[in-house]
Amino acid sequence: MLVLFLLLFLSLLNNIVLFIHRLISFFVTYFFHTALAASLLYFNTQIIRGFIPNTFICTFIFLAVLGIYNYSNINNINDNFRRKITLFSIIFLFILSFFNADIVVENILEIILNSVFVFVYILPFKILKLRNIHYLKIFILSTAWAISSIFGNDLTNQLTVFTCILNFIFIFSISLPFDMRDMEADGMKTIPKSFGVAKTTRFSMILFFCFAIIQFQLTQNALVFFLIVIVGLPYIYLSKTYYQNKYYLAGLELLIPFNTILLMCFYN
Repeated sequence: MLVLFLLLFLSLLNNIVLFIHRLISFFVTYFFHTALAASLLYFNTQIIRGFIPNTFICTFIFLAVLGIYNYSNINNINDNFRRKITLFSIIFLFILSFFNADIVVENILEIILNSVFVFVYILPFKILKLRNIHYLKIFILSTAWAISSIFGNDLTNQLTVFTCILNFIFIFSISLPFDMRDMEADGMKTIPKSFGVAKTTRFSMILFFCFAIIQFQLTQNALVFFLIVIVGLPYIYLSKTYYQNKYYLAGLELLIPFNTILLMCFYN
């Protein structure tokens, strides 16, 4: 009886592990973790500035990123589920925007700026396609994320500009391993292609440490600084080994939710 119970328990445990693995694979494959990270970057910014995050803007960013990333990764005509996620995101985004028209109008400048970056970046315009310009891809990506993080804030305010720069550095640092992954596929020069994996990893770590220092200057919270550094720096260091692993790269983006948890728990 004990042996049978043990076998049933092991079988149940194995099914739970398989379910969790499939769930993680689903979220990573269809960029739900990326959309969550982008919306929480905005959330972080509001906390640092002492504001209450706007639920609509969080949802708006989540759906926009979910739709854009899935659209830009539709590589074959049989990827129907990715198409359905993209279509759902766009439709639901328009519905939410209709019921929150006032907020959309207030943030129209940020939306226009990001839309220009995104559409020129992902659409197949041979002359205007920014991703074909040497070194520019990561700058466009980091700028788009940084702008989305300050939706609803006064763009003339120094603290807004400062937090936008902070988020740019954060995204730039955790995006470099993605450029390392794409070294062979990219047809243009990138930082990893020019300087190699080892130097790019060190550069990414330096930028991440700069982010942590700047955030400390804004929050004056030593515990948040210490925790984000001891978790983030070793993880980024591993990029020189695991930069081709999609689950490792997903973990880089999840440093943003980790930072959110730290700010919510230890920063008032």
